[in-house]
Amino acid sequence: MTNERTLPQARIDLDEGMAFVAHLPIANPMLAEQQITQFLDTLLANPPSTEVFFRLLEQLRAPVAFVTEASAKIYHGRPLPLNKVEDRAFAQVVEVWKKMAQAYALCASREELTADNPQYRQLAATLYHRCIRYAGEIILEHFHARRALPANAWLDLHSYYASAEEWGLASEPVSDTLDQANSVTHCMASYVAVLLTDCASPYSQSMRDLSLMRRWAVRWSALVMVQGMVEGENPPRFAVNFLKDRGLYPFDAKRSGLQTRCLETSRLEVQMKHTVEQLRLHVPPAQLGLGNETPGHVIKLLERLLRPWRMAEAARRFRRFAALGTVKLAAGFEKMYACINELEFAQPDTGATYSRKSFDRVFTFRERVEPEAGLQVAKVTEVNAEDWSVVNHSANGFRLTSPGDGERLLHEQLIAIKPHDGDQYLLAIVTWLLQENASHVLEAGVMTLPGVPSWVGVRQVLDGSNGGEQFQPAFALPGLPAIKEEPSLVLPKGMYQASRSLEVVTADGKYWRARMLHVLDPGADFDRVSYQAV
Repeated sequence: MTNERTLPQARIDLDEGMAFVAHLPIANPMLAEQQITQFLDTLLANPPSTEVFFRLLEQLRAPVAFVTEASAKIYHGRPLPLNKVEDRAFAQVVEVWKKMAQAYALCASREELTADNPQYRQLAATLYHRCIRYAGEIILEHFHARRALPANAWLDLHSYYASAEEWGLASEPVSDTLDQANSVTHCMASYVAVLLTDCASPYSQSMRDLSLMRRWAVRWSALVMVQGMVEGENPPRFAVNFLKDRGLYPFDAKRSGLQTRCLETSRLEVQMKHTVEQLRLHVPPAQLGLGNETPGHVIKLLERLLRPWRMAEAARRFRRFAALGTVKLAAGFEKMYACINELEFAQPDTGATYSRKSFDRVFTFRERVEPEAGLQVAKVTEVNAEDWSVVNHSANGFRLTSPGDGERLLHEQLIAIKPHDGDQYLLAIVTWLLQENASHVLEAGVMTLPGVPSWVGVRQVLDGSNGGEQFQPAFALPGLPAIKEEPSLVLPKGMYQASRSLEVVTADGKYWRARMLHVLDPGADFDRVSYQAV
């Protein structure tokens, strides 16, 4: 069968199915996904024998992994809400994962696949593992796309693992050639990997960190045991219930039962601490199977994961309060600049190219040479900021919602907000994002930066001169000794260069230079840096 031929509605035999898989147009992921979905629909409608069904699904796994990874690049790391093309790519990837889980589940439901049939025990364990793997992929893909989970996503995953556990197959070794970290694994490890990723606040992680978390969760999942409640032992902090459509949740003894399980993570905790010690002894992360990452970043992420992965409760720094009202929100340096000051940014007269002699004269005498050469601004007739609803707030942040038909936001993006109970704009960072599936409502958690921002223009100083570069809009934040915050500049991404100097101009025409020191807050479109005035 070639990829131009239509799949028959009758039952597919082994040779016909193998030929179809071999000719999938994987160079065109979207088309390949459509054909894979049609192929799976045919298998589900007219399932072949158990052996043929299993072999066809196993043959399909590699091309499915390839095309879904290629399609996911269309929407991974994109601003939310996703546009129509990105949303369609996401829906198609999830549909493929869903069909794969359903097909393996149908194959596993055959009468001959029972725990008391030794001939099929290994096959049954493999089928349940694949069900868990693809049900987990649905959940993990929603994390990557920052989308809310669909109804029953967790119930499907729980039911597959519960079936494997019921038949005594949870720890039965199975082979998984697509798992680069563990070529031999089992149902419990695959189940644990999803639970670990979920409990580490996936919607607040960068794409880089989320990918690392998922990789490490798979790598170390065999160190974790899923076990029932044991009388006389200290109750766990978190548990999972096979009858609840959710992952790990704070344990409630009054609501626990036969379907309640907890994770025993002491071995994982020892492994993580040992890994951090090795990294501090300058063992490269790649040598430890942690990826080609910088040791400092890996250590920081591991220390952040240690609390949730050892099932410890998080201590909230600031108490949250429910609130009603709206905030004004703007994104993008030009728009934020205009909202904060009701003024548009424009180049000062001295933003033109100068000779070294002219620059030295301007820098030496400043406004006495060109008193009118301050930062040029124009009054904004209408500030284009959006209204976002406040769900709750704390001393340093807000949880906000929007209908999802306005500003597209990135994780770790800089925004300006005017609080519902304030009259000044503050700078804030988007710390987590979540898009609802049906309504496309966008939820965001934002953390405000310390201090009231003032607006400035900045440009790099190269070789002791301005190099003819234009000024760019930026912000200055004051030092706050009471909370140990030093003065800082909030710069567009790409401007920071350690120990290099910036020329800074304020609205009243004052010019000064700042030597950039350290990045205090890196973001998607900005860097907040400490500086030394020179």
